[in-house]
Amino acid sequence: MNAIKPAVSIGDSFLKSMFALPDHIMKKARETITKFQHDPTSPGLNYEKIQGAKDQRLRSIRVDQDYRGIVLKSEKGDAYILLWVDKHDDAYAWARKRSSSVHPLSGAIQIIEVQEADSAPMGSPAEMPSATEEKPDVFSSFSDADLRQLGTTDEMIPLIRSIKDEPALESLQRRFTSQVYEALFMLACGESFNSVLEEMGIETGKQYATDDFKTALALDSNKQHFAAITDDAELEAILNEPLAFWRVYLHPSQRKLVQAQFNGPARVLGGAGTGKTVVAMHRAKFLASQCAENERILFTTFTKSLIHDIKKNLQKICSYDEIKKIEVLHLDKWAENFLRSKNYKHQIAYDDRHSQRKKLWSQAVGAAQTGEFSVDSLREEWDKVIQYHDVADFAQYAALPRPGRQGRLSRIQRKAIWPVFEEYRTLLNENQIWEPADMFRAARSILTASDLNAGFKHIIVDEIQDFHPQAFRLLRAMIPADQFPRNDLFLVGDGHQNIYGHHIILGQLGIDIRGRGRRLKLNYRTPEETRRWAVSILQNQDINDLDGGKDSNKGYHSSMSGPEPSFEKCGSFDDEVQHIAAWYRRIRDANDGHVACVAVRSNDEREQYAKALAQQGCQVHEITGDSMDIDDTAPLRLATMHRIKGLEFDHVCLADCDPEHLASLPAERQSTERCLLHVAATRTKNSLLVIRRK
Repeated sequence: MNAIKPAVSIGDSFLKSMFALPDHIMKKARETITKFQHDPTSPGLNYEKIQGAKDQRLRSIRVDQDYRGIVLKSEKGDAYILLWVDKHDDAYAWARKRSSSVHPLSGAIQIIEVQEADSAPMGSPAEMPSATEEKPDVFSSFSDADLRQLGTTDEMIPLIRSIKDEPALESLQRRFTSQVYEALFMLACGESFNSVLEEMGIETGKQYATDDFKTALALDSNKQHFAAITDDAELEAILNEPLAFWRVYLHPSQRKLVQAQFNGPARVLGGAGTGKTVVAMHRAKFLASQCAENERILFTTFTKSLIHDIKKNLQKICSYDEIKKIEVLHLDKWAENFLRSKNYKHQIAYDDRHSQRKKLWSQAVGAAQTGEFSVDSLREEWDKVIQYHDVADFAQYAALPRPGRQGRLSRIQRKAIWPVFEEYRTLLNENQIWEPADMFRAARSILTASDLNAGFKHIIVDEIQDFHPQAFRLLRAMIPADQFPRNDLFLVGDGHQNIYGHHIILGQLGIDIRGRGRRLKLNYRTPEETRRWAVSILQNQDINDLDGGKDSNKGYHSSMSGPEPSFEKCGSFDDEVQHIAAWYRRIRDANDGHVACVAVRSNDEREQYAKALAQQGCQVHEITGDSMDIDDTAPLRLATMHRIKGLEFDHVCLADCDPEHLASLPAERQSTERCLLHVAATRTKNSLLVIRRK
């Protein structure tokens, strides 16, 4: 039997400290945990009290002669929590500075650092942030009882009352538990008290025993930091995936979305780094566990290169019975396979670089008198109006409002350019060529005409802001609402990362999400300092919420601090390359396990920088549309800003990047370019370097 009694849980702090150990000690720590979860009081573990510890519930266990683990032993409910592992003296010092309890109102498990006797107590004048007397504190509209409900202690309240603005709150982040700080941050951003309680998974009217850790561990609000070890296989999976906390620890707001029951399509928005894809993968696992043997789920995303990663990660969290019910496939590939099965022989021209597609477009433009309109403006009108709205004839085009497009076109202007679109479509049909929008439209037509479905009970779609609008019409046809009205479509995305300029209004594309729109707000990847700069790039930009409304970054923040972004000016390309090479060497010298990436604007630039950096003695690896990242941490990665999407690195350099230049671009292009820069900047987990050439 694999059932573990008594209850043993492992804290994320234990895993973080364990993965920082030397490899041979980490191996011993893993062996110790395995023994501990079978019998926490085994004599071989040297399970004993810690002399001088203020919290008598803390115990130590032996890893080897020089290393110890720290364990919390609940006096009620017979529960154990692994908290920390370190060298003998350091582990004991860590334990002596900690106290533990269950908050009586929120139920949060709180491991709090105890202040030294000679240090200023929490909330003393020495710690109060300075501010003008006339400025009210941020939390004046909330009572002490409100603050206690969020998980604060009486000792915290004077300090909270002294906070005058968000910067003052951020400067005091270390003084609060992560749950309390996050709740305070959302209140400071203007979120309502009830919405914060819901976001944090806190139920009002509950009372919790301060020493009942076993009951507290079952609360969703605590599963963000503490995971129960239910069997040997689960423990092995946790320990074999260093730092992959997404597999185990979900924020209450994430867990709620994973397990929600929606009567129709649901849309989840979230800024970069908020774990949208993590939620989507756990959602797939959850729905698969509810499916019958013959029922299937489609998981699709826009970027082909991410399909492999998603497949691999789903295999890590799903059982065999669950994973065999989930098909992970690029939507373009599904549509192409479906049409081939119906004996369609059309060639799919996926982008403007397709030689035959370019030739036919040039032929169509050359055959008409387009006057004032440039080739680029005509192409955008075709992509974002004609293809978007299924425009079949001039009468339909003449009456179309053209939402999301810059500038108005009169009927006379539309009549002048309509022959281009009519001729181009004729040429495509004659040559049996489809653009992706045509392929989606053809697949949809077959499904609706024959009253078929695609054979899926649920479809999960990641990165929806990148999909062509025709893809959503196909998705709706693939899983008709009247056949599977419950949990049919789960759509995840972020308008702030709309790098292809699609103006998406789900309601106009056949997908009704009214009452089923949700949001994630906590960034787990990017330091707050970089996140703040990346968000500033989008200042004064109207961001689509993907259903016709405006999105905002209200409440969006990072769970971690880090270095401020660095900005450098270089006089030439050669100067810039030398600067990047020196930056890369400093990173390798400081931590040879960290991965660094240089992001550039185009494929030509990527090749140019890769060649020049190799000549500087740098080991480089180019990440292209046809190649994946690698496990080796040593090479300096080179990728375009489009390709870096969906990836993350310890350090990122944006080469030859001038954010101030964006203001000179046309409004529509400026918006997509700002989104692209925002995406690239938020790929870092540590530092960001932005280089501008003089």
